[in-house]
Amino acid sequence: MHGDLSPTIHTPECNLIIKQLQECHAESKVGKFFGKCNKIDKLLVDCLRKERKANQSENLRKSAERQKRIQEKISCEQNSQ
Repeated sequence: MHGDLSPTIHTPECNLIIKQLQECHAESKVGKFFGKCNKIDKLLVDCLRKERKANQSENLRKSAERQKRIQEKISCEQNSQ
């Protein structure tokens, strides 16, 4: 099971794979239960993982910048007292 597959929160690459998986499920009502769409599903899992790791890296970078600014403010306030 995948998380939210809304197109607004994913990359164009992942959105294309999401669309392919949805089409496969629509075309193969029974086949999807026997692995007909598994290759596309694996591609989607890999794409979502890559996307999540990129988001984690970006969030970590932003967090480090925020922490640096906070520490600078704290040290400036301590020096002024």
